[in-house]
Amino acid sequence: LEYVYPDGTTGSIEMQEEESWWNADVAVPESDDTEGQLELTVTATDAHEYPKTSESPPLFIDIEIPGSVIGTVTDIDGEPLNGAVIKLRDGEDTVNSTETSADGGYHLAARPGSYTLQIEKDGYRTISKEVSIIGNEELVKNIELPEGPPPLPEFDKPPQDLTGAGLYEDMDGDGEFNIFDVQALFNGLDSDPVQNHPEAFNFNDDVNPEDVTIFDVQGLFNLLAQEDG
Repeated sequence: LEYVYPDGTTGSIEMQEEESWWNADVAVPESDDTEGQLELTVTATDAHEYPKTSESPPLFIDIEIPGSVIGTVTDIDGEPLNGAVIKLRDGEDTVNSTETSADGGYHLAARPGSYTLQIEKDGYRTISKEVSIIGNEELVKNIELPEGPPPLPEFDKPPQDLTGAGLYEDMDGDGEFNIFDVQALFNGLDSDPVQNHPEAFNFNDDVNPEDVTIFDVQGLFNLLAQEDG
């Protein structure tokens, strides 16, 4: 089966026989100006295999119109965030992705279905929202990103800055600073929530930290020892 979209895009797909029917899935291009109508030119190859009758074989086409999710990403003060990464995920797969514009706006199109909308930006916590996209409709999702690193892999709550000094010593987010937080930093040292936020875990007092190292774990331990002393 060969097909041609209105924009000139062409392709082909092998049809599968199911009883007396031949079926094939052809994806509709994701487009902002799709309004429920699409001209699709279809040419059947090897047509001689169809029984020789005076009638042409019937052709049924089901078109699935994509929908979209739009919105604005801001910080907790309502200021727009430029360059935040927006991902539309289906399980472990990323269906579509984009970055916010200077005004914090974003737009993502996808086939109808249920997805996870994931928003991330360095220096801010990663936020995930469940969304349902409906064909030929726009879903508005405005997102507010709080500052700080996201939860470490083993925990549900994000780290907390208990003193307001800009360092997130409460690694497990339970509201307390103890030896378990030192262990949590050690275990999650190579994880993205830690390595993507070197300034939040700069317990070694580096001038311009580019990554989090074992020396920061030692620095956190020393900070705990000072408090206990």
